[in-house]
Amino acid sequence: MRVRYFLLYVLLCCTACEPLLKPAPVSSALRKQMPRAIVLGLPWVALAQAMGASCQLAGVDYSSHQLPGVAKLPGVGFLRSLLVNEMTALQPDIVIMSAEAGPRPQLMRLHYQGIGLKQLRRPAVREEFFEEILALGIALGRRHQADSLRTLLAGQFAAVDSLVARSAIRPQVLVIHGASGDALLLHGRGAPVEFLLAQVGAFNAAPHTGMQIIGPKDPLPDAAFLLVEDSTLVQLGGVEALKQHKRLRSLRAVQQGKVLGIPATYLYGPGPQAGHFCLRFAGKLHGLPLAP
Repeated sequence: MRVRYFLLYVLLCCTACEPLLKPAPVSSALRKQMPRAIVLGLPWVALAQAMGASCQLAGVDYSSHQLPGVAKLPGVGFLRSLLVNEMTALQPDIVIMSAEAGPRPQLMRLHYQGIGLKQLRRPAVREEFFEEILALGIALGRRHQADSLRTLLAGQFAAVDSLVARSAIRPQVLVIHGASGDALLLHGRGAPVEFLLAQVGAFNAAPHTGMQIIGPKDPLPDAAFLLVEDSTLVQLGGVEALKQHKRLRSLRAVQQGKVLGIPATYLYGPGPQAGHFCLRFAGKLHGLPLAP
């Protein structure tokens, strides 16, 4: 009998506590202020994280999974081939996307279902970058955080400007994203990384437009500086090992040790660490200390 009464007591306690154990529903007012969002485009996902909006992310594109803290979020396809049915199933309030997102007819299906759409430009100049950070912050209900981030970046870029102003040269930079044997994958003209090059007073040495594989027999443009994606630089054996590389050893940048690794995430466009990276980049590029 005592066992029976004890089990009944436990059951009643669990039943009484059940409402307390369930997560409280999100009010419509709170959802309106800080909407549940799918964010598409690696730089924009990184910026949303920097604004403290990780808790609002319902899903991201596959490429954004390489960011810390994002890998477990649902993926909704690649940026140019998004899976609209998967996006709809996540019940977002808004989809925030970079200009390359598509296909557009599929994305319009979300609009017809009452899901908000916000497209952000790929910034070509610093002012556009700051404008799009603000637009992202407003779309996420995080205007204050966006303003704080812009202030931080503005200070870092001002330090970059001060550093670049002390140099009379405007060097050409070759940007390597990947390597396989003697073949190299280069970032050409118009690539997102050119935003970072412009901040440090540099130009892209690649003669072609967009991403291009340079084969073993293709001419490799010379450059005063070399940016190599981090994992590719490790694969090639590090900076010193480049001096023995069949294709790269003849470059001025390699012979003079003017080489810097760049995180893959920065090659997709400027993110929250763009100012900090440009400070390192400018100091190495122009051979100047960070402090005047």
